[in-house]
Amino acid sequence: MQAETYKLFVSGDGSGVGKTTCCIGLLDYIKKEWIGKHQSIDEVAYIKPATQCTDVQLLWKYCAKEDILFRGIGPIHFRTGFTQFCLRENEDPEELLMKISDAMEQMTDQIIAKRNSQEKCRILFIIDGIGYPAVGSICGINNGTVAKFLNAPVLLISKCCPFYSLGNTIDTFERNCIFLDHYIPVLGTIFNKYIPLENREDEKLDEHRVALAKDLKSDVKLYFEKRRKDKYLYGILDSTVPKQDSKIHVTPSFTNLTQTLQKDVCIPSYLARTEAVSKHPDMYSFTPQEEQFVNHFLNQFHSSIQIEQIILDVLQYYQK
Repeated sequence: MQAETYKLFVSGDGSGVGKTTCCIGLLDYIKKEWIGKHQSIDEVAYIKPATQCTDVQLLWKYCAKEDILFRGIGPIHFRTGFTQFCLRENEDPEELLMKISDAMEQMTDQIIAKRNSQEKCRILFIIDGIGYPAVGSICGINNGTVAKFLNAPVLLISKCCPFYSLGNTIDTFERNCIFLDHYIPVLGTIFNKYIPLENREDEKLDEHRVALAKDLKSDVKLYFEKRRKDKYLYGILDSTVPKQDSKIHVTPSFTNLTQTLQKDVCIPSYLARTEAVSKHPDMYSFTPQEEQFVNHFLNQFHSSIQIEQIILDVLQYYQK
């Protein structure tokens, strides 16, 4: 069987901006709303080609639950001392990039083997970036370099300024977009973590900030209509945490979990459902709190983001 692969690289403003959470939203829509209804994509898979964190992520649990092939760690792991090693030992960036390509080929082979069909398989890879766009530059493998090597157009996850500054919100987007566009086209952006006024539980805002908060979404949209017609604004997401559960966070509380994962499946072998979930089934089950978080986010993501447009833009990119 032949495979035709499409790729979408999800980059963002930095750690915690919501890249991986938005990947859950993309995977969910593609798996449940696109595949089977459109002939353009037959399978969806997820990979985080480079990472610093080795803790279990909500996305791993989601993929295990929905039977989506994924690799959550590596093959590039920015462990302590890795950047010094790359610099001092003249580690070849091309070799590091090839490790990522090889990992994706392994995943492609696994998908083909599972389908057991002679028909062409069209696979969309959701590729999760690391940190802010320039992370990895010291090793020659920043987010832009990886996206260019994989020929994966970029979806940029941007962050709404927590104090509703329009200038800060847009300027931060531009800083990241201009950097990534130097390597490969940025299709557009999702602005994440807009905090509704009614959800604020910290200091009171003055009248000026309240006015900015009320106008921020419409002003961001106006900016793209007037100044950035070449980039698609796919939507703006509110903070994903329900007010009554403001302290919700993802915390897999497993004894020696990271050591177990590294030893068994994650480094250097690739983390895939058939390999890892069978060994650690309890680890891949949502807690009630996590399930509430994911459901709340997915409801908002499906209603607020033009996901179909994202998919169409990816497919159009590969038709050029």
